Amino acid sequence: MKITFYDAIFFFQWGCMLASFIFSVRLMGNKKIPKYMNKFYWYSLVAALLGLYNFLYKHFNITSENVYDVLHSSLLLFHFIFLSHFIYQVVPNKKISKYIMLVFFLFLMVILFCLLTNDFSKNNSNAFAFTNLGLVLLCCLYYLQLFEEMPTINLLKEPSFWIISGIFFSMCATIPVSSLRGYLFSNIPYQLYLSMGGIGSFAYGVMHLFFVKAYLCSINQPKA
Repeated sequence: MKITFYDAIFFFQWGCMLASFIFSVRLMGNKKIPKYMNKFYWYSLVAALLGLYNFLYKHFNITSENVYDVLHSSLLLFHFIFLSHFIYQVVPNKKISKYIMLVFFLFLMVILFCLLTNDFSKNNSNAFAFTNLGLVLLCCLYYLQLFEEMPTINLLKEPSFWIISGIFFSMCATIPVSSLRGYLFSNIPYQLYLSMGGIGSFAYGVMHLFFVKAYLCSINQPKA
């Protein structure tokens, strides 16, 4: 079986998701980790299951394309709400927290509008672009707090810093591709389109490697 560049990137992403889940298992029931990390393993679990589903769909066609797109549209909301809530948790500054809530609800309404005013069973690139842009802005608010407060803690050993840095890198990398997806599909060769789509898969894979680092920090540095 010939493996294309896109297939290789896809396997990289799925492998990173699986690794993230494996490392997250050590957090389950662990009372010594930072409180905000208690439930984060759910994200890695869902991502690993999604990666497995994507593999089975791509190579064994286990469901229809409509089911595939509906699932991804639904999980897009989980992705945005879960990660937004995490960022809100790790920002103790009440003033910044208010801005986080404002950005969250504003982008949630825009994402829902994009999903509900289009065919929910079709991949909605605008909804993906707004989701990632919203998360980038929330990450910027987190970084703003860091610059204002000049923390004395070692950020390289802080789980929240690694998670939010992973989110920021991944979302920034995927915004251009997702926002121009319709244009690229219609104006460039299909193989080149697939290769550019691999940027998103690679970015999400790297994000989960950041999560692995955060899990290791949680275990080795139990105090937030």
